[in-house]
Amino acid sequence: MYAKFLPSAFVGFGFMTLAKVIGGLLVVKLAALHLGPDGFGRLGQLMTLVVMISIFAGGGITNAVIQALAATGKQMERARVWGAALKIYAVEGVLVALLLIAFREQLAERLLARSDLSWLFVVLALSQFFTGANNLLQGVLSVLERTRTIIWVNVLGSMLGAAIFAGAVLRGGFEGAALGAVLYPAATGLVGLLAALHVLPASWRAPNWRSTRADLTRLLSYSLVVLASVMALPLAQLLVRDMVALQTGWVQVGYWQGVLKISDIYMQFFGMVLIYLVLPQCSAARDLPTLDRVWIGMAKPIMALMLLGLAAFYLLRSFVVPLLFSEAFLPAMEYVLPQIAADALRMMGLFVVYYGISRGARLMPVLFEAVQAVLLVVATAWLLPRYAGLAPAYAMVMGSVLALLAMLAVRYANRTRWNAPANEVQVP
Repeated sequence: MYAKFLPSAFVGFGFMTLAKVIGGLLVVKLAALHLGPDGFGRLGQLMTLVVMISIFAGGGITNAVIQALAATGKQMERARVWGAALKIYAVEGVLVALLLIAFREQLAERLLARSDLSWLFVVLALSQFFTGANNLLQGVLSVLERTRTIIWVNVLGSMLGAAIFAGAVLRGGFEGAALGAVLYPAATGLVGLLAALHVLPASWRAPNWRSTRADLTRLLSYSLVVLASVMALPLAQLLVRDMVALQTGWVQVGYWQGVLKISDIYMQFFGMVLIYLVLPQCSAARDLPTLDRVWIGMAKPIMALMLLGLAAFYLLRSFVVPLLFSEAFLPAMEYVLPQIAADALRMMGLFVVYYGISRGARLMPVLFEAVQAVLLVVATAWLLPRYAGLAPAYAMVMGSVLALLAMLAVRYANRTRWNAPANEVQVP
């Protein structure tokens, strides 16, 4: 199945990548030109929070929904799981919104040093409902193999988000850039909701609300896992930015943040490939030989594509960095090599993580992210006196190496226990 599905999906995801890259780079370019390295570094703090909220929106159960739906072909069970997912989405959305609104002034002061921008977190509290709904809907569409719809939603959403950001930053400077960063993911959410109204089969518009306790517990266990894994690395990045800024200034943070944003753009694409292509296929495998065949068959072309892209980025860095940012960001070229090395290692580790997730290994992503987060903070503090602003880039390489080794060790230790679909075996 995957053999026929993968080539056509790659073409579509390649087109989607181009659109997302163009949209993401437009955002980066405008922010760099209008804010400079200092302002760009500060904006990175807000962007990190937005990314955290966006990934967790919907309850952080997208992977669990895909895994549960792909592992069963029974429509009645699927409808029950879908109903449980929607309940979790509603409760999580309200709780996150209340927290953002309640702590809006503290967040504005802590992240932006601007208490007058607390209204941004009210906007984020409302917009995350769109993002969460889209997260769940794209999970369903991936199981239904509506790849074209997923692609077009992300293409149009990226274009709309980039247009909103461009208008906001051109009219409002730093305040506009901050508003644009908050609204960017919600644009894709809005497009996704509109698309789902047209393409979602009728059977999926009437979920079974009589969810069992087992359904809710199963999905919520993933929600807690995603919460832990999603927050670990971004929180570490927040701490590291403050550490670097305190010793070297926000300009150095801006250099690292610039290269990190480029990384986020292509890593977001490969993350979607893992979620919407690799995970459903691996979760449907009934035994280890089939799983290994599917996993290796998908890993080879995806990793080859990534390595080619990273090599091109490195060779063209003297052209890419000033083009995407400005001449003021030329020192950021020093950050490219350690960043792409960290990303390649991280992607290898993620492949192992999704191998385990397809078998129900829920704690693997937590361990994976926690190792990187701890190493980022500890190694940065250790390297900062010698390498200054480059310290976090080198620390990310160290964290990615250790995280990959940890995932390989977990896979080796548990592989014989994973000889069943994820709905039949639950392994930590």
